[in-house]
Amino acid sequence: MCLEHATDLVASAERVLKDNGFPNIAYHLAILALEEIGKAGMIASRAVIGNSREMEWMDKRFGDHVWKIQWAVWSTGFSGGRIDPKDFAEARRFAQSTHARRLAGLYVNVDDETAIPPRVAANTKHATSVLNLARARLAMKNAVGHPVLNETNDHLRWFLDTIGGEHGRKRIFSKQFIAKHEELKGDTRAWVAWARQEFEKIAADDNAPPIAGALTSD
Repeated sequence: MCLEHATDLVASAERVLKDNGFPNIAYHLAILALEEIGKAGMIASRAVIGNSREMEWMDKRFGDHVWKIQWAVWSTGFSGGRIDPKDFAEARRFAQSTHARRLAGLYVNVDDETAIPPRVAANTKHATSVLNLARARLAMKNAVGHPVLNETNDHLRWFLDTIGGEHGRKRIFSKQFIAKHEELKGDTRAWVAWARQEFEKIAADDNAPPIAGALTSD
């Protein structure tokens, strides 16, 4: 349903841009399409692994505009190819900047004396660029098809829960972990399984009792 609605939003953005010449409104509609695409990906991920307490963080993200845009941009690339922590950061910056431009194109900011009119906040180039991105992401999602539901995937549940927290996200996108992904030649399934084992080892080391006779900060 999200992808169908995204299709309608893309078509609406195209019509507004072509017939009415309001790029700021077309820009907003294209961003809405990206949000729906991101939401679809979040729903699919949650459905594949099943409802669990660990996924409560994702439920809270459904109302986060920036996160949904980021998910639409980043998660598609994650599913096939080289993982780079810069991609996650760049997707975040893109989501933040596009959302800010969208707001500037929708509302008059009465608190800013230097604010520009909404109709010039997003031009035709901006609208066309985001519209092309929405089309591409929509095509990729439709090509993948619907997820297989009720398929137990503990590794996927663990991965999504890990990137849901700031600490886990920083560690899994660290140089050491990215290097391992490259060593595994982009086999993401194997990489997630390895990363999970590494996290468990680190947790075990952190919880291990001190060695008798070892020097301490005391």
